Amino acid sequence: MYKQIIYAAIAGFVTGLLLTGCSPEVLDSEYQSDYPLAEEEGLNGKALEWLVKDIETGKYGEVRSLVVRRNERTVLEEYFRGYSQDDLQPLHSITKSVLSALFGIAVDQGYIDSLDKPILDYFGEYETIQNGDSWKESITLRHLLSMSAGLEWNELAVPYSDYRNVFNSWRRADDEIKFVLDRPVISEPGTAVNYNSGLSQLLSVIFTKETGQSASDFAATNLFNHLGITEWTWSASNDSISDGYTGLRLRSADLAKFGQLYLQQGSWDGVQVIPEEWVTVSTDSLGIMSIWTNYGYQWWCYSSRMAESGMLDSTGIYFGAGYGGQILWIIPYYGMTALVTAANSDDFTLSEAILWEYLLRMIQE
Repeated sequence: MYKQIIYAAIAGFVTGLLLTGCSPEVLDSEYQSDYPLAEEEGLNGKALEWLVKDIETGKYGEVRSLVVRRNERTVLEEYFRGYSQDDLQPLHSITKSVLSALFGIAVDQGYIDSLDKPILDYFGEYETIQNGDSWKESITLRHLLSMSAGLEWNELAVPYSDYRNVFNSWRRADDEIKFVLDRPVISEPGTAVNYNSGLSQLLSVIFTKETGQSASDFAATNLFNHLGITEWTWSASNDSISDGYTGLRLRSADLAKFGQLYLQQGSWDGVQVIPEEWVTVSTDSLGIMSIWTNYGYQWWCYSSRMAESGMLDSTGIYFGAGYGGQILWIIPYYGMTALVTAANSDDFTLSEAILWEYLLRMIQE
């Protein structure tokens, strides 16, 4: 996913020179920005205009929407290629980050008393589990949340379009849950992070077993209602368990609210919707996913190595990410959130370049 990130960042330096330079048009006191709210909140309105034009011309692929919020205000909300604010956008794997939030709420409400419970305790319906050993018996909920279960799984090592990607074998399996449970354990749980959508599906099954509700139903009364989210869809398996790895569709503006909730440490209109401690822990760098990224509880985090290598300082930025270039960034240092929805297949870097080439370069303070 990140093999091209360095090229996007380097290319962004050229744009950065423009955004921070002394363009007469930007400095003209009579210049009227198309984004006055952005200007009020310390963002370069002209840069936002350039960004929108670049999206329209296809520089960042098939982008469908872009929303930027700063200081609790939506300063840009644009839609492209025939999409509108009324469309429910497929979040793909950002669904995982929403499921993480629900786990935090469920723990706080006492439905889940420990993240260190072995996951095999939840699947007694299976008389036999293949490749069983002491490592497999030690896999816990915490390991599922942090993608550190140690199972053999090559989801990001091989393109999804390649039949050798285990994700494709898993989706064709007669019993997807047992397929995941049967995988060999190749590293001690908790010692290495490896992206595995199957673990997120296990999480959703366990969530329903513990709460007695699907993730979608639980979200309706414990998350979405607080944010004023009234329309969504969430795909479910045949036994009415919400898919944990994908399947949630939200309006872009509603996804932006979810990002704002995290920026506000789980608080919304005076109500602590998600425990503050959960927001902090779940979005921290708990394990190394790649040279540039770490992973929390179903959230991605940028590695400090980016700044150390001379790239833009991304310290503290975390994000939800989904297939096709869906990204929800939380940028605490600048009091910002931003999101992109897109249909860029395996090329995640097209959407991500917006962060490096524009979003982190348009702060005027």
